Amino acid sequence: MSSSPESLKIRARQETQRNYFYKLCAIEQEAESLHTPTLDDEQLRSFSIQRLDDLDVDGNVSDDSGPRYFAPFPTNTLPESVKTTADSWQEPCHVSTKSTGWYTCDPFSEADFRLRWLDRTMHFYVIDETRWCDVEMDGRNKLPFFEGYAYRNDHDGLVREDYLGFLGDHARTVRDGCIPHMTCAVIDSTVSGTQVPRSVVITALTLMKRQIRSKHFVDHHTIPVLIITFQHDCAATITQVHFHGNRVFIRQSRPLNLDTNEPNAEAYMLLRWMAGNPIGETAYDSHLYNQDTLLQ
Repeated sequence: MSSSPESLKIRARQETQRNYFYKLCAIEQEAESLHTPTLDDEQLRSFSIQRLDDLDVDGNVSDDSGPRYFAPFPTNTLPESVKTTADSWQEPCHVSTKSTGWYTCDPFSEADFRLRWLDRTMHFYVIDETRWCDVEMDGRNKLPFFEGYAYRNDHDGLVREDYLGFLGDHARTVRDGCIPHMTCAVIDSTVSGTQVPRSVVITALTLMKRQIRSKHFVDHHTIPVLIITFQHDCAATITQVHFHGNRVFIRQSRPLNLDTNEPNAEAYMLLRWMAGNPIGETAYDSHLYNQDTLLQ
C-alpha cells in the first residue's frame, strides 16, 4: 500500500529534523571541547555558525533587514510598579576577576545578582502580560554549567589564566506551545565585549535540541532562541540564535552597561526583551502561524 502525500511529507520533515539534531550535537561537542570564554568569527565559522549583523536592540536601524524572531515588550505597557524593584539591585563590585587564588568579589554571584533582579521583576510585574511560561530543563535537556579556568600556551606548557564559569537558568517556552521559540538567561563570569560568549552558543544549542527532541515542531523549519547573558555585574548582551537549513545563525546586541548603583534604562531594556513577543515565520505552512497570531 502506497503512502499518502501527507504522510510522506511528515516523514521527510521528521528525517530532516533528525539530521538537524545530529548536526546540533556535533556543534555542541566542538564548542564544549574548547576552554575559552569567547568565540571569534573564525571559530564560529568552523562550527558551521554564521554571525550576522548585530541585533539592533535600540530601534535605531530603520533598514534592519536581518532575520528577527523576537520583539521587545512595548515601553508604554511596562507597569510603573517595576521601578519599585530597585531595592533588590546590588551595587557593582568593581573588583578584578583575575585568578589570584581567592576572590573579594565572586564573578558568578555578582552576575547572579543581576539575573535575580530581572527574574523578580519579570515574575512579580510582567509575566502575566506575556506569552511565556517557565519550563523545567532536566535530564537530557539539562541547562549547561561549567566552572574552571582558561589556559594559554606558554614555553613552559599550559598556564592557567582567568577564572571561567557560566550557568544557564530560567528557560521559558511559549505558553500555548504552538511555536518553537524559547528564551533563557545565562550568568557568565567573563565580559566578552563584542565577541560571542561560548556560554551563549552552548546554551542555545541545548534549547534547540530540546525543541527538536520534543517532536512538537516537525512542521517548523526554524528554531529561534533568545539568550540574555549577564557578564559579571557590569555588562549584558541580548543574543538571538536560530537554526535553519543545517546552519546556526547568531545576531548579538551591543554590550549593555549595568555598571550602575540602581537599575538604568539598559536594565529595563533587558526586561523588555526577556518579556517580548515571539515573531517571525518558522513554519513550513506559514499561513497557519501568521504574524497577527504570534502577536496576540
